[in-house]
Amino acid sequence: MRCLLSTVTGHTTSSMPSSPRTSGSTTTISGWVAVKPDSRYCIASRWLYGKTANRSFELDVDHGLLQFGLSSDGIKQFWVKSSTPVLTNSWTHMAAVSDGSTMRLYIDGKLDKSTAPAPSTIHESGTKIQLGQWYTSGSWLYLLKGRLDEIKI
Repeated sequence: MRCLLSTVTGHTTSSMPSSPRTSGSTTTISGWVAVKPDSRYCIASRWLYGKTANRSFELDVDHGLLQFGLSSDGIKQFWVKSSTPVLTNSWTHMAAVSDGSTMRLYIDGKLDKSTAPAPSTIHESGTKIQLGQWYTSGSWLYLLKGRLDEIKI
């Protein structure tokens, strides 16, 4: 694993100039997050919408629930959403894991009961990894209002 970020607060966003590869069949994204559960906030994404769909992975908090998406070909989508809420404005450790057959979420070290089928391969997007933001249809959405720390992919 590689540490990508140490503490982002407020509306600060970041992209990785030399993003690690995310192809293959397995991936884990983990780190600490502190957000309000009042909207949808991107944690980490390599998920580009627009004229050319170039999706690989996306991890966010959607109204208090952790959500993880993967794509096998840049277009087809696989999603899992937690049933356990992320704590409000409190540091919560989260992890999204795919072993090539099942997608799982962990919140504060506990396996969430929600699982979903995973793609057998993960699309290698040529886009940069975005932290705290998601690019779609020509604009940035789901800008982080909160804090991230020790994000690893």
